[in-house]
Amino acid sequence: MAKGRTATQELTVLDDLILGLADRAEQEAAALQGSARVSFPSLRVVEVRKDKTSTATFVEVVNPAVRDEQNNPKVTRFDSVRVNILAHVPIRRLRYNGLDPNSKKPRLVTELFSVGPKKGALAIGTAVGGVVTWDELMARYPDGFDRVHIPYGSDQVTRGKVKVESRYYVVVGLADADVREAAGSDIAFMGLSMSSTYGIQVKDPDEFEDLDMTLLAYPNSADPEKHKGVLHRLASRPWQLGLAAGLPEDKAAKTPQHAIWLKLFGTRIGDTATAVHGFEIDEELTREELVWAKEAEGNAIGLLRAIIEQEVRDAYPAFSATHLPKLGAAVTAQDWSTVNQTLRLAAPLAAEIVEDEVIAEGEDLDAPAHGPVATEVEDEFPPEESLPFD
Repeated sequence: MAKGRTATQELTVLDDLILGLADRAEQEAAALQGSARVSFPSLRVVEVRKDKTSTATFVEVVNPAVRDEQNNPKVTRFDSVRVNILAHVPIRRLRYNGLDPNSKKPRLVTELFSVGPKKGALAIGTAVGGVVTWDELMARYPDGFDRVHIPYGSDQVTRGKVKVESRYYVVVGLADADVREAAGSDIAFMGLSMSSTYGIQVKDPDEFEDLDMTLLAYPNSADPEKHKGVLHRLASRPWQLGLAAGLPEDKAAKTPQHAIWLKLFGTRIGDTATAVHGFEIDEELTREELVWAKEAEGNAIGLLRAIIEQEVRDAYPAFSATHLPKLGAAVTAQDWSTVNQTLRLAAPLAAEIVEDEVIAEGEDLDAPAHGPVATEVEDEFPPEESLPFD
């Protein structure tokens, strides 16, 4: 024992040392985790010019586990793909093409991330030096963040505003053997823009029917037929398998999302400059397929958790690694109070804006495959109280 110290004081010093080493171990673990990217098959929609006057749309299945000599992932095109909704969550992020300060080459940079309904949400990232409430963030920076960046589809460095974008992360099951073979899996990821997901670009009465092809669009108040997106239509569609199994009508009044096949294809929805994800309700799953879907749901939730955890690490590398599993579990359980509590515990509360500092690199989950969309699209959520998260 050091001279002049009591046993209690000596124990306190030792405790401080142990805590310090534990904190360092967390940082080292986080650094190691950050170097191992989550790899997963994904689906995206592309529009290809056939000639001077016409284009064709395809669904591309991207398999990152199979790569060519240039390290590009294998891409297989289909006219359409049958999918089954297994897990989904809304997110917001500040993401852009920036410059690697070491190589001067462009890389994807994520500086801010938020998940779940906007009301009461927290945002985390190096852009704000920790966590900050979404309301405060939007009040202070309604026009976005000044960044030196390279717009998608361009090799030109420019300085300008980069806004937080809204996306909808979806993990789906794949129906057909040839699509599963192309993906190397029976599940895949989709990153949908909020504009295509909610159909807020549908403004003309002649286009109201397009809302039926979106995943989550709400009826337009001027639409007498009240067209709406797929998930809302499922909420009022009788579940035939449930009725056949003897469920009372009130129990089978809604078709579970993972009990139906959807046809995914590329299409123009409303006032969009390029093709986006379109959906049509297809057949119900059989009993055997439903057993598969229930098993696949666990893998889908695991993939969604891994993606969310990676997004948080990208946005804020100093995030406590020990809190990541709790955060991922809370997100997929849609336990938003625990999400916010975990963000507060694992990162400091701050709002110091970091300008032009490239911090973290992330995989490009859903950047346009053939350059940027020609017109600016407002990606935003509908009223919070009507979001279908159940």
